Amino acid sequence: MATLLNPEKEMYGPRTEQAVAILSRLLSMDWFANVGTSHYRKEAEEAIHEWMESFHLEHYHIRWLEEGELVPSLAEMNLAKSPLWRSLFPIPERMKQAAAAAERDGCLVKLADEIPAYLFHHCFDAAYRAFHQYGSSVVKTAVCSVMYIGGMACAWESIGDLDGWKSNPFRALLRVLEYGHWLLGMDEEQLYLF
Repeated sequence: MATLLNPEKEMYGPRTEQAVAILSRLLSMDWFANVGTSHYRKEAEEAIHEWMESFHLEHYHIRWLEEGELVPSLAEMNLAKSPLWRSLFPIPERMKQAAAAAERDGCLVKLADEIPAYLFHHCFDAAYRAFHQYGSSVVKTAVCSVMYIGGMACAWESIGDLDGWKSNPFRALLRVLEYGHWLLGMDEEQLYLF
């Protein structure tokens, strides 16, 4: 970990410092501290709206789940039917192509190998504490969402100096996590938060 947070020059590309700053921010979060509460909901919604605007998806609605809705909502979600997910799904491949065109695909591969593992180890215990009563699939989904959001935020920074990649929309989702909430999924017209 010490070498990751004190990275060698351009370990993840020219914006290594920014990627490592995001990781440091992620590792110091109080994961899921406000799930199921009304604390910081307004701020989390503002961050979600900012993120949606960056993808021109203003028509989506935010739905805060109540405790008894968490498991059934996760069971009913179908990402394949979500236009939002269809917008997000190709981003990693486009990142890979941009990194390859800039001859730094090795930086992106290194980041993709390392960052999710760090995130897993740092958020699993908090996810377990927050969600164990709902079952292991909820804990696993929470951890995977952190790994996805954090990994995408860091990966975006690795190519953030390139045209078309300057503004990192995943930074807004980091704020949702910092507010102690969880963006757990989406369907055709709604984003679900807890």
